Amino acid sequence: MATQHQKNKIIALDTNMILAIVQFKIDIFSQAKNLFGSNINFIVTKKSIEELEKLAKKNRAMKKNAELALEIIKKNNVKEANIRAQNADECLEKLAAKGIIIATNDKKLRKKIKVFGNHIFLKKKRFIAFE
Repeated sequence: MATQHQKNKIIALDTNMILAIVQFKIDIFSQAKNLFGSNINFIVTKKSIEELEKLAKKNRAMKKNAELALEIIKKNNVKEANIRAQNADECLEKLAAKGIIIATNDKKLRKKIKVFGNHIFLKKKRFIAFE
């Protein structure tokens, strides 16, 4: 039987974390691998993809960031998870309840999912921190 360290960890990316990758030019994929080892799978909810697609229609600056964010998702082989929920935050709460690590900068969401376990957030706009 595989130990916790050998098993693949799953990290679900919130919309704001994906946008932070673009905005602050950080590589959370490498940072997460340094933190947890190379056995990591990244996922993004369908609701988060939809949020990014909506943002891409807002204004020119937001369009550029949202499109880059969608590109980064593809480039890093982030898998799409289709979770039944009202919105992206609710999807992430459901995933957190299953033991999946959530990567978010949303303080309200972080507070809600803390009861389920660990999450990742951005510290000083440069590094990811694990809590």
